Amino acid sequence: MTSSPFIRVRAAEAGDNEMVRFLLAEAKQEQANYRGQFTTVVPGDHTVVAVVGESVVGVCQYLLAPQNTALVTCVHVLPLARDIGVGDALMLHVLNEVKARGVTWVSAHAQPGDRALKNLFERHGLVAQSILVGKSLSDPSTAEHASQ
Repeated sequence: MTSSPFIRVRAAEAGDNEMVRFLLAEAKQEQANYRGQFTTVVPGDHTVVAVVGESVVGVCQYLLAPQNTALVTCVHVLPLARDIGVGDALMLHVLNEVKARGVTWVSAHAQPGDRALKNLFERHGLVAQSILVGKSLSDPSTAEHASQ
């Protein structure tokens, strides 16, 4: 368990299931506000939660991958609990946890425009490795010259 004076991070428990589902659904809905898309949503096989007082206010999921790697599949904090270090506490906990499991490389995704998530990852040493580009051929807003 990782903690700060008022933020505790721990493995999700059975009693957290409803709130974890809510946070994951909220994360998915929020991501729809940003440009870009992920064609495959991969659920994490490990879930940790951030707790303030008695309330779960954030979630982070990751999966362990081949060759001593891990993929952070979701980091989400309730809007009212942002800017107090919850996301940082989640990331610190996960990075320490995967390192203890022998992981030597961690990756994650952030959509264009999700500056807060990108900044969170960068504060913890995760930096862009490549930029994936694409466009919808059925969306008129992506037609040639639409963004010029």
